[in-house]
Amino acid sequence: MKKVFLSSIFSRVIFLQKACICLLAAGIIFSGCKKDDEEDNVTLEGVYVVGSKDMVGDSNVEAVLWVDGVAEMLAHADDPYESWVAESVFLSGNDVYAAGRQVHKNNGADVVAAVWKNGEAQIFPSGYQNRTTSAFAVFVAGNDVYVVGITYRTISGAGEQKRFATLWRNGVTQFLPDGGITSGASSVYVSGGNVYVTGYIEPQNSSGLNYYGPAVLWRNGVSQRLSENNSSRANSVFVVGNDVYVAGSDNGAVLWKNGVAQQLATTGTANSVFVVGTDVYVAGSEDGSATLWINGEPQRLKEGAGANSVYVKGDDVYVVGGRMLWKNGLLKRFDGNLNSIFVK
Repeated sequence: MKKVFLSSIFSRVIFLQKACICLLAAGIIFSGCKKDDEEDNVTLEGVYVVGSKDMVGDSNVEAVLWVDGVAEMLAHADDPYESWVAESVFLSGNDVYAAGRQVHKNNGADVVAAVWKNGEAQIFPSGYQNRTTSAFAVFVAGNDVYVVGITYRTISGAGEQKRFATLWRNGVTQFLPDGGITSGASSVYVSGGNVYVTGYIEPQNSSGLNYYGPAVLWRNGVSQRLSENNSSRANSVFVVGNDVYVAGSDNGAVLWKNGVAQQLATTGTANSVFVVGTDVYVAGSEDGSATLWINGEPQRLKEGAGANSVYVKGDDVYVVGGRMLWKNGLLKRFDGNLNSIFVK
């Protein structure tokens, strides 16, 4: 059954705003009027969020795991030129996995993919001088850990480095075929023994490295272009039975189901998709505002500029983006940037 919660919240907000105006005009302070920087009363249980937060006293950032709102450092930057970012979180049994990267800013941008298991980091090895790999998503199926991202490689005979969409299975590198000049992988999902990866391919006739290209879905290494638009991109994949859902952007936020596009908005992007039964939840942005689409119907989230990840557990819908977490439309603020959520 479709869950609609924001419309009723907005109705109450409008009512309270009108009541506040009347009461303040009469010189009465109405306790129901909240300031913009206040948050709602949100309780969290079994909620895991990853991202990054600024280090006190310098410009570096630390990778962080928040458990029920309490921060745990995944990686602390001891080097003044070093920063860490966590992009994705996944739970399997009692094990907590996160994927991200280490950035070393001394003499350029040295980027290395990192995967954490219960707080212990594994750094993926260098592939090209000191500019290498970055991990954006992690998925665990049985005893296998799948991570996707990008690897910088030297094109034979060209002498220059390009990005390649990369899948690591238990740390073993697999470059995904693309047929373009550069590519990247953004999300991974494993179902029925099949491995689905989303990303993009920049075509041969494109110029410059812009992290965009036609949106692509790889199934067991075989690519399917979801759009011929060179500015389209696939950001997230979710599989239920024989149905494959992909969220991304193609002249605005879009959702593909089995390769058929549904335009969610003419602006913004769809960053994350989650499916429960017949209900499809997509998180992203529209017109500069954080948005949650439920079965294609947009619901603006309180205050946020964008939403990065959505997770549904029972009757509760969780969304994260920026420094905010929304639970059923109610807002909780965090002291860092939130990229991904998993609920146990």
